[in-house]
Amino acid sequence: MPPFELKKALLKQHGFIVGERDPNAKTPFPGKWMVYYPDDYLIVGEDLVKLVDEAFGHFDLTGAELKDWQEEDGGPSAFYGIDTEADRIDIVFTSGESIWIERQDGRIRVHCFHAKNDAPVNVEIYGDRIEVDRHDHDVEA
Repeated sequence: MPPFELKKALLKQHGFIVGERDPNAKTPFPGKWMVYYPDDYLIVGEDLVKLVDEAFGHFDLTGAELKDWQEEDGGPSAFYGIDTEADRIDIVFTSGESIWIERQDGRIRVHCFHAKNDAPVNVEIYGDRIEVDRHDHDVEA
């Protein structure tokens, strides 16, 4: 299982709020810390490490380190989390980049997001070809 800081960063990348409890958090349970996913999930308590572990396990997230295959050139490792659903796979890096993979109309679609751009570069993999669509990404840049 990934270390605490990685799990915390991955939860934040997935839209969770992790940290000191918001005084407006509506729960009868006491606690200094909270892990909150808007309109869906809220836990509070005195041990942030345990809260992060619980949320990480509850949402079945997986985290790991991706080493640079050219590590001798000084490329840093990247930490990531994987969230799988029935209709998509999300890979989210703590540095802000993400990949969303889905199957649509008989092809594989890969949406590639950069940390500084909300619009993706889309890669569509057909049985006989691969197409790349940068339009939205380039317009947003």
